[in-house]
Amino acid sequence: MSTQKLQVGRALQVIPSDNCDVPFPAATTTGSNTSVVANRLVDSTKDFIALNVSPGDIVYNTSSSLAATVVRVVSATTIELNANIFATSPLSYTLYAEGNNDGCVLFVGTAGNLTIETVGGDTVTFVGISGGQFIPVHIKKVLSGGTIAGGLIAMW
Repeated sequence: MSTQKLQVGRALQVIPSDNCDVPFPAATTTGSNTSVVANRLVDSTKDFIALNVSPGDIVYNTSSSLAATVVRVVSATTIELNANIFATSPLSYTLYAEGNNDGCVLFVGTAGNLTIETVGGDTVTFVGISGGQFIPVHIKKVLSGGTIAGGLIAMW
């Protein structure tokens, strides 16, 4: 009898968000915001233009476990986001390049419901997922609305 083996090369702790896809774990930069402006990431120590930040890139606020998508680069030190994820300063962030997630497999660490969007665009809620379980679906987004499960790790 054969057994299925899951062997991955990359993994990322997932922040469930209705505002963005799960980013592929190739970080463009990390840092902390230096001021607070609604729906913006401001970091006076970075040059977002030189870093080739572009619309569709994904920002993880790692201090508050929030995530958003880049709408536009406002200036070298400011990018506009599709959600207000920086309410105070300083908060740590990681910025990921868009376009690298063609679908990931998800590991669920703690039990609960899980609402996802597949690479095909279907939105599905898995009810009563057990902790320590893999979800064998190509996932594009883990939605915060409807997701109670925790310890989520995306794998490619």
